[in-house]
Amino acid sequence: MAGISAMVNKAFLSKEGRVNPKNPHGDDTNTLAADVMMKYLDDGLKGKNYFLNTENPTRVDFLLLWYIDLGLMADSFNLNAYSNVKSWYDRCKARDGWKRSLEKGNGYQLDFKT
Repeated sequence: MAGISAMVNKAFLSKEGRVNPKNPHGDDTNTLAADVMMKYLDDGLKGKNYFLNTENPTRVDFLLLWYIDLGLMADSFNLNAYSNVKSWYDRCKARDGWKRSLEKGNGYQLDFKT
């Protein structure tokens, strides 16, 4: 899990925001790192409701949910472009426990002003 966290941090928060021009999809475009990461996550959710293919979310889902929110707040990607991640995100956010935790913790909002 630590490896995924580091990859997501780099993808969403790196200054250059770019990966090697020879990206994992085999073409020569200079793909945004966040888009590569989101494609990876989207592919990992194919046919699953949650990342570990469980009936209910696990810690993995809630850890990654925070990173997706971080990327959205930083405007790093368009969530609608990744249908599997979007469905998963909506499922997680709709859970009563998630809503209660945000209310109890007063939510979270990050400021990306430079």
